[in-house]
Amino acid sequence: MDVKSFTLSSGNVVLNVKDEQARTDISDLSTVVSEIKTRIDGFDEYTLESGSTLDGVSLKSKDVLTVEFVSVSGRDDDDIPALVVYGAESRQSNYTSIFSGGVALNETKKVTLSQSFPVVIISCWPTKSGTVLTLRIKIERKEENVSIGITDRVASILKKVVCIGDSYTAGYIQIDDNHSYSQNPDWSWVYYAGLITRQNWLNYGISGATSISWQKNSGGLVQVQQVTGVQAYVVGLGINDILNRDSLGLKLGTVDDIGTTDETSFYRNMAKLVEELHTINSSAKILVNTIPATATNHAIPTSQYDVASYNVALRTIVSHYKGLGYPIHCIDLASSDNMKYYENPDVLQDYKYLHYTMIGYQMFAEIYIKILSRYILDNIRDFQDVFLIPTA
Repeated sequence: MDVKSFTLSSGNVVLNVKDEQARTDISDLSTVVSEIKTRIDGFDEYTLESGSTLDGVSLKSKDVLTVEFVSVSGRDDDDIPALVVYGAESRQSNYTSIFSGGVALNETKKVTLSQSFPVVIISCWPTKSGTVLTLRIKIERKEENVSIGITDRVASILKKVVCIGDSYTAGYIQIDDNHSYSQNPDWSWVYYAGLITRQNWLNYGISGATSISWQKNSGGLVQVQQVTGVQAYVVGLGINDILNRDSLGLKLGTVDDIGTTDETSFYRNMAKLVEELHTINSSAKILVNTIPATATNHAIPTSQYDVASYNVALRTIVSHYKGLGYPIHCIDLASSDNMKYYENPDVLQDYKYLHYTMIGYQMFAEIYIKILSRYILDNIRDFQDVFLIPTA
């Protein structure tokens, strides 16, 4: 594990990165200095700002942050520098104290994070002007946080995938009040998923579609029925069932609605879609996504709508048909383990007009392929027969 060190003083800033050094002159500790960036353990960017403050750190749950005072000069013997570490979900939200207190020379403070903080500030305040502090900072990550590449694209085993969904699948983009584009397959997450896996991902998303309207739309089920050689169907519906429930006279329903003719029931309509897809190709995997709605940045924010009940319905439907022998799986995007990807500040900042732009959709593709790949590995016996599913 690499150990990085930086030195703060009223005359200069020295940041040691392996054998390299960067120096920036400043007039005093309250002056904003130029950004000095480096990678700590290859992951997080550190930005050194004013007042001996280290800004730009991002920490994840279970990370271990170690801070050590190596040397202190230009101070009185009884002066003990104070260390303050606090984190937040964003720069606009309230900060939570991670650690605060005095730190003596050669003393080491180690903190294990109990939650993730996208924004972390580390402040070291000398008690006398002209004091020079040398600190060593180390971040230790669990291996699960850094395994990139080897397993993240296992989903590439699927050579032909049909994606069914609403505007989030169709690639809906709205730039301003006067410019909206409802169907953008070449800028959708499905398109980028195809680029990432280098396989054939087909987009049958329809903006505004509900679980029943997609099946009746001329660009929906009737088109998918003509596609041969599909190894997997990805289903991402439910947003408009929730958002337009009252205006369209729809309801969540119950598991007892499965197999009925009640087209107002989400349970019934999603179950009917699963049966239709299985009829088209009984060997193809059916991958049903839950809805990864965040508290505020989503067409159906969890702060206003009961998204959880619809996700329960999707999990229940998958379980029902798995019991009947269907090759069906729930890709639980809304699980606590997966929501951290959708709540990433880089993703959320692209949110506008209830949707995202091609920037957000590209990140969605990276996220989905990563989650799907992990699911395949966790259920490897269910996917070892993919090569037997014809693609022509």
